[in-house]
Amino acid sequence: MNWDKAKTTLILFLLCLNIFLFGMHFLYEDDYVVLREDLQTIATILARSGISLDIAYVDVPSSFPPVDQLNLEPAVYSTSRLVDAFFTDTSNITQTIEFGNPIFSSSEGTLTIMRHIVRFEPSQYSPGHPFDTTTFPLRPGDNPLAQFVQENTDLFPGFVLDYTCYRGENIIIEYRQNYRGYTILPNLLSFSVSATGVTEVLYIFYPPEGFAGVRQPIISPTQALFMFKLGSAHIDEHIAITYIDLVLNIVFAEDEFGRITTAPYYRIFYNLGEQMLINAITGDIE
Repeated sequence: MNWDKAKTTLILFLLCLNIFLFGMHFLYEDDYVVLREDLQTIATILARSGISLDIAYVDVPSSFPPVDQLNLEPAVYSTSRLVDAFFTDTSNITQTIEFGNPIFSSSEGTLTIMRHIVRFEPSQYSPGHPFDTTTFPLRPGDNPLAQFVQENTDLFPGFVLDYTCYRGENIIIEYRQNYRGYTILPNLLSFSVSATGVTEVLYIFYPPEGFAGVRQPIISPTQALFMFKLGSAHIDEHIAITYIDLVLNIVFAEDEFGRITTAPYYRIFYNLGEQMLINAITGDIE
């Protein structure tokens, strides 16, 4: 057998294969690109229904390639670690049990650890605490909430500021986990801030187990915006869309291995922090 000829043939075959795959890559990617003409069309359709979408200022995802399925582990919290994070002085903490949930209390506040949710209610006056009322309202360059997140990265891995909105007289400041470019919607650290300081902290965390290798095609952002039009038909007031992104949300509870399944969702914000979730695979509205 002529090995030199066989080697040359193999190299030429691999080169042709790479060229073919390279071309298919660009052809494949082009199928998932959002064209400006499509954005202009959907903006016109929305406007006819009293929904404004300023494509010059609203950042609409520019592409929508297939999304891999991410599995999450059940929420499991370290009691001692949470106590250390939320209390600056752990020497005078009392513990009680209510409905099976451990509750830790001191002059700094009350920490309740439930199955899926951790809740901390700071005292109105707790000098030296990260949520000390004298540090509010928040000042530029002096954000104790951001510092709290950074100092406890083991509890909040990859958590970044997600969005801020008003809810009544309070400001809601939410951090969520960014995992390999995806925002995991249920992994949440939420602060409710009043004029006197933080009144409540909510924390939910399902550790990512990893991607399942199941990539699924998703609907385009323009299709999601059309579904938003259908889902908002009952709203009488004028609607202004302010932000659109793609997140991963829980769709199924624990399987026999304890894993929790996620699916991609478009998250569309409108007016003053209101939002609508649209399943990016099925187009269903939540």
